[in-house]
Amino acid sequence: MDPIDEILEDARARGIRPWIGLKERLARRVIEVARARGGVTLQGGAALHFVYGSPRLSADVDFVGEAAGRRIADLGEELASAAGDLLGRPCRWSIRQSGRLVRGKIQVDIDEARRLVLPVEAFEVPAHRPRAEPPAGTVEEPDEILADKAVASADRLARRGTLKTTDLYDLWYLRTRLDVREVDRRLVQAKMADYGLERHGQDLGAAVRAISPEELRSALTGVLPTAELEGLDAPGVIEAAASMLEALRDVL
Repeated sequence: MDPIDEILEDARARGIRPWIGLKERLARRVIEVARARGGVTLQGGAALHFVYGSPRLSADVDFVGEAAGRRIADLGEELASAAGDLLGRPCRWSIRQSGRLVRGKIQVDIDEARRLVLPVEAFEVPAHRPRAEPPAGTVEEPDEILADKAVASADRLARRGTLKTTDLYDLWYLRTRLDVREVDRRLVQAKMADYGLERHGQDLGAAVRAISPEELRSALTGVLPTAELEGLDAPGVIEAAASMLEALRDVL
């Protein structure tokens, strides 16, 4: 069977969007290549999925580290080659930089009409609490992932007036499945300084509670396996995320 067809068939069997299933396989390969070279720390949704067991699939891969941008830039052609070997299709690498943020893309030509893009981003900021976690390499601790999610949520709400709905699931997962109960305010403040952000004092809890359970389920359809989505307590996810962000209002 064609490698892509095999991956798509597996994704459909799990209730995952087919292209998200392809991105999952590509992301795993990217992490393997980056781990072999070292010098970067995995963060965000990919860290939660591949290291900490979250069933939610992420559509991109994010790294941090003082030299993470340069590392990923140097790895670009190797990442494209590894993706091509995995899928049996031509793959290309493109990259652009904005300050300390490097945005790379692996582009896969599925056929004459379809192209898949996996974003691979690296922010040149320190990982405050990295840990070695074979086979993924170096990854942020759960409480640091929580701090990242909180800071990103506050920044997105301030700039765009919206929240990233899938982040609410991640916050819930961190609290209920990984038992991250206490939020380290000093770590949150360090993250804000890393990214050059200021406190806005928004009511993040109210913003989260304005999201309906139906909206949350819609955002998670196709990125959570069917079995997980069917048993999801959507109101509980919203309330857990709201209370976590509400507790940080004095620093965010």
